[in-house]
Amino acid sequence: MRADGYLLKPVTEEDVHKELNFILEKRAIPSPESKHCIRIQCFGNFEVFADEEPIRFARSKTKELLAYLVDREGATVSMGELMAVLWEDAPESRSTRSNVRNIIHDLKATLAAHGADEVLTKSRNAIALNRSMVDCDFYDFLQRMPYAVNLYHGEYMNQYSWAEITAAHLIRQESTW
Repeated sequence: MRADGYLLKPVTEEDVHKELNFILEKRAIPSPESKHCIRIQCFGNFEVFADEEPIRFARSKTKELLAYLVDREGATVSMGELMAVLWEDAPESRSTRSNVRNIIHDLKATLAAHGADEVLTKSRNAIALNRSMVDCDFYDFLQRMPYAVNLYHGEYMNQYSWAEITAAHLIRQESTW
């Protein structure tokens, strides 16, 4: 085992740099240079950033679609499931299917405008998020990265009622650590 930040006198500048590098590398503190251009914040309200600037979505349903894909952790989501989640009270109809296709197209266009075409994987009647192409506090929390564990304060995608199931799961999971 090794203590973090333990220095012996006389302290040199090289010793300080070595300890700081150890902490940054081994303790999984995110560096300012992210490996992806899209950063997703799930704790508190759901927000999406491209190169640290908030992404503006033309429609609230477009943002909700992305939030749902994040919540599904990369699992494929069918058109029928999206209709049920995004328009829970509306019956399945041709216009609802058209709305889902328009929202998917809008999401793809929004992400493409920020150089993130590869974030979505689309197949016939299904769509998924490519988890490896985004930085996400929720995903890092599931991997028990210290910075993400410290960010979590019991709130997860507050603006979406369907996220309450995952929020309850996170609370249970956190209590077992």
